[in-house]
Amino acid sequence: MRILSWNIRGLGSEVKREAVKRLCRLSRAFVYFIQETKLEVIIKDAVRKLWRDDNCEFRFVAAVGRSGGLLTMWDKNKFILFKDWSDDRVIAIEGKWVKEDLDVVLINVYAPNIVSEQCTLWGVIMELRNQFASP
Repeated sequence: MRILSWNIRGLGSEVKREAVKRLCRLSRAFVYFIQETKLEVIIKDAVRKLWRDDNCEFRFVAAVGRSGGLLTMWDKNKFILFKDWSDDRVIAIEGKWVKEDLDVVLINVYAPNIVSEQCTLWGVIMELRNQFASP
């Protein structure tokens, strides 16, 4: 299981997209958590270009204004999705690592800097424990 997380601080430029493509090629991770995409829309064709083929699935959360935005991508031969959930700062995916035959929940988080908002986010994450059965 290889998971990579990166706060890209904007995925709108060609330079950043090329950096993610290079990262996907070199790291060969099974799951990528990208935070702060600053994109309102992410289409399948754009994700396929980042991944370099059709062997991936993804979920995204749109940015609000010029901040936030999440993208979770995974190799659909390595991880099989059962269920997903998202809000403006979290993408949670429940599924199975195929090779290990292990059910898991993976969470991509874009945390706020304001303490009161952090407390709210932790409440959301704790509530996710009730929605998902897997570790």
